[in-house]
Amino acid sequence: MELVFIDAASIRECDRWVGTAPDGVNALIDSDDVVDVIVEVLREPSKRGGNHVLTGPEALSWVDVARTMSTVTGRTITYDAISTKARRDQLESAGLAQWRVDLLLGIDELNRHSIYSIPNDSVRELAGHPAHNIEDFLRRHQDVITPR
Repeated sequence: MELVFIDAASIRECDRWVGTAPDGVNALIDSDDVVDVIVEVLREPSKRGGNHVLTGPEALSWVDVARTMSTVTGRTITYDAISTKARRDQLESAGLAQWRVDLLLGIDELNRHSIYSIPNDSVRELAGHPAHNIEDFLRRHQDVITPR
């Protein structure tokens, strides 16, 4: 879920962020849930072994996330789609290292293709509580996208 803060400054200052993935969905997971699962697996040997895919509770588009940000902040937050070339130019002009530009564009590509779109119940099964939803996450971290 922390990915939603990639353009936190633009969200705070302009009520918008840009990217190349208006379509596609991702079952975003809160890093707090990941930590809870790791701690529980370390504490409980019976939960070790195998592969565990951790997801959030619902598949969301970046437009869905912007809508939830609007609800949480009381401001209209938009996600504006631009071409991959325009986004690359924007990121490079901002002085980001090439590896970071490629990483950010790769994240959008994963989202466009809905690679991580299927939510599951692994957090509940391993940590003993349901995964946080995006609204809970944004309310806990609202200061990141609130104008100063």
